[in-house]
Amino acid sequence: MLVYYLTPICFLVAGLIGKTVVHPPPDITAQESSATLDSTLTRLGDLGLHSTVADFFWIYTNLESDLEHYEGGDLNNWMHRRFELISHLDELFYENYLWGGQFLMIVKDDLIGAEKLLGDGLKHYPEDLNLNWQMGYLMAYELRDLKRAYPYFLKVKNSPNRPPMFDTLFARLSSDTLSPTDSLTITYQSWQQAKDDSPLKERLGLLVYSMKAQIDLNCLNEGKSGCETKDFEGKPYRNEKGVWTASKPLLKTGLHFPKKKSN
Repeated sequence: MLVYYLTPICFLVAGLIGKTVVHPPPDITAQESSATLDSTLTRLGDLGLHSTVADFFWIYTNLESDLEHYEGGDLNNWMHRRFELISHLDELFYENYLWGGQFLMIVKDDLIGAEKLLGDGLKHYPEDLNLNWQMGYLMAYELRDLKRAYPYFLKVKNSPNRPPMFDTLFARLSSDTLSPTDSLTITYQSWQQAKDDSPLKERLGLLVYSMKAQIDLNCLNEGKSGCETKDFEGKPYRNEKGVWTASKPLLKTGLHFPKKKSN
């Protein structure tokens, strides 16, 4: 008989404990909880409203987005999979490539996913200034692969809508990737095209001076014939104790990279 009395009491006590004890929420990341539909099945089931469904997933993905770095080293980042689904639904969804690529690169630190998404965007918008800039930045500053960055930055350089100060960056990139003579030629052409008395003209002039001086001084100090003996300003180089020098200090002409933070 005692069992009949104890059973409801135990249930009552258990209920009171369940209401008073606060359990911590389960620690589940967005990477673990998010699911992405198969793009082929989604296209078959969206009744032809590909762009509308792509817009829905774009908004939903932005609302769900998280700030956790992705360290998988593959294309399995949930946000990359979602952006890829959107691109399959609407191949011309420009903002998906541009802003999605930036989010993957800068916020999620998913460089592989960013490269893939930006590359897909450039297939549809090969001359786009912003996409080429983002891909060039990814190659140069994130992956430190200057040779792969060069063709993307070259398209930016050839765009009439590029920021004026980009020419300085491109001159430095050329110094790192091309021969000294070719980089000097490109930088000199940019200097000629810059507006007189502008900060850009002055900065490019300093780079031209340094590039030319490095070529000339190497030639002179190696004892070669036919070397230029005057700098970009028309002043003669000085020979001090058997070493040829310029009258002004020379700039480092390559790109400057901040040290990467160690994890």
